[in-house]
Amino acid sequence: MRHTIGALRRHGYEVYAVDRDPAAPAFAAADGSAPVDIRDAPAIIDYARRIGADLIMPVNEAGVMAAAVASAALGLPGLPVEVARRCLDKGEMRAAWRRAGLPQPDFRVVGTLEEARAAALDLGYPVVVKPTCGWGSRGVGLVPAAGELEDAYAAADAYRDGGAIIVETFLPGTLLTSDGFVRDGETSVLILGDVAQQNHRRFLVNFALNYPAAIPAAVEAEARRVIAGATEALGLRTGAFHCELMRVGDRVFLIELGARGGGGHLFGMITEAGSGVPAPPTLAALMLGRPADIRPLRRRGVCYHFFSAPEGVVTAIDGVDEARSVPGVLDFGVQIKVGMAGGEVAMDASRHGYCVAGGDSRDEAVAAARAAIARVRFSVA
Repeated sequence: MRHTIGALRRHGYEVYAVDRDPAAPAFAAADGSAPVDIRDAPAIIDYARRIGADLIMPVNEAGVMAAAVASAALGLPGLPVEVARRCLDKGEMRAAWRRAGLPQPDFRVVGTLEEARAAALDLGYPVVVKPTCGWGSRGVGLVPAAGELEDAYAAADAYRDGGAIIVETFLPGTLLTSDGFVRDGETSVLILGDVAQQNHRRFLVNFALNYPAAIPAAVEAEARRVIAGATEALGLRTGAFHCELMRVGDRVFLIELGARGGGGHLFGMITEAGSGVPAPPTLAALMLGRPADIRPLRRRGVCYHFFSAPEGVVTAIDGVDEARSVPGVLDFGVQIKVGMAGGEVAMDASRHGYCVAGGDSRDEAVAAARAAIARVRFSVA
C-alpha cells in the first residue's frame, strides 16, 4: 500500500493508515498511523474521530464492511452497509445477479458437507468450492471429481468465518480481470486484462495478469456491458470496483466483484500505468464529491506477474537487484525467505514473488516481466 499512500499524498491528501501490525511497513509512508485491526469498526470510528477524518478508504476486502459501518456512524461518504454486504457475500452477490438475469455460473449456497455433496451432484462435476465471504483465493478449490470434494470443503470451511459455502459450476475458459469506477450509476472500466492461473489440479491462484486483454473487440464490449450490469444489480452507485469474469468462447460470465480497488499493486500502481488515471486520489475525489475524471486517458501495456521458488527448502536467493534493473520494470519483490519451502501455493498471499512491468504494448510489458523474473535464482535443498 505504499504506492496508494504515496499517490494520495502527491495529490494533496493527508493519509492516516491503520493496520493491526504496529510495524506495518507502509506506516512510514503515511502522515500518521495506528495499530488498529481494519475489521474493527468501533476502533476505526474512534481513530477517525481523533484525526478528524473526511473519508475512510478501505483498500482491500477485509476492511470494506468496517469502513462502511464507520462511515455511516460518522456521517462520512462511503459505501452503504447493505451494498457492502451484497458485495462481500458471494451468495447475496450471485442472488442479486440472478435476479438481474446476468450471466454467471450456476451455483448453490450450502452449510454442510452433505449439502455440498448434493449440490455438486446436482450441478455436475467439476465444481468450484469456496467460502461465500473471503478474499485472496483463501479456501477456493477446484473439485474435478466426487472423491476430492471432502478436502475442498474442509479447506473452504476453514476460511468461512461464520458464513456459508458456495458450490458452483466450473467454467473452462480464460479468466478476465478489471478495475474501474462508478459515479452516480455510470460504470467506467479503466483496465481489462486476462489472467493465467497456477497449473494445479485444485488451487486456482492467479499468476499473471496481462493488460490489455488479448480478446476480440466484441468480447471486450460484452465484458464491459456485463460489468456495468453487475455494479447496477449490486446497488453500487459510486465508488471503485474490482471485477473478475470468465470468457468461454464469445460469452462472458461473472465470477465476483469487490466494491474496492484491486489488491496488491492493482489499485496503487497498475491502474494508472495502464489507463493514465491515478486510482487512489481519483477515488478520494469521487467519494468527496470533487471533480474526478473516471474515464481512461490512455491504453498501455502492463503485466503483473507472480513467480514461485522450486520445490524444496530455499537456501539462497540471488539476482533480485538485476531483476529490478530490467527496463520496463515498475516494481519487483521476493516475499519468500531463506529457510522457507518453495513449490506450489494454495492462495494469493502465499505467492513467492512478484513483478510489475509496463510498456507501450502488452507484449512489451510481458517480455519485460519475464526477463526480470529470469534473473532471479533460487537455491533449494
